[in-house]
Amino acid sequence: MPWESDGTTLSMAVTAVKSDGWAIEHTNLGTIRLIDAGREHTEVAIAAEPSEDPEHQKLAALFERFVRQVQSRFHVES
Repeated sequence: MPWESDGTTLSMAVTAVKSDGWAIEHTNLGTIRLIDAGREHTEVAIAAEPSEDPEHQKLAALFERFVRQVQSRFHVES
């Protein structure tokens, strides 16, 4: 999971890994971004990587299920 950060934001790429012997293929499924919202609050932004590839779409369905699980564990303010 590649990542980058600065003083207020952490961004993590969510990838699927497929290996064949020594070859390793990473497929980017999306990004999770944690942003300091002040007053001890964190904003969570999750974005899926769009694709027309049928194999990627199968993996994207797993990512979407993961997103729903994350959302169900956090209080969402309107």
